[in-house]
Amino acid sequence: MQGCLPVFMGGHGEMDEDMFLHLCRATDSINIALKAIIPDLQIDIRKVSEEISDSGKKSSKFASDMFGGR
Repeated sequence: MQGCLPVFMGGHGEMDEDMFLHLCRATDSINIALKAIIPDLQIDIRKVSEEISDSGKKSSKFASDMFGGR
């Protein structure tokens, strides 16, 4: 996957299901890199709900946050 997926940490968002799955995979990869730089820092993406439009297209509402210890 290439591109920009703007996600505000500590916020909420909504995107189609396929993009949400890409976002989760990208977040997992970012967390691996973050662990090497700042061991206790992690990004968390959680699905809050799922909706299906009248046309049958799935979308996911999610919450994001960044947390870590010192």
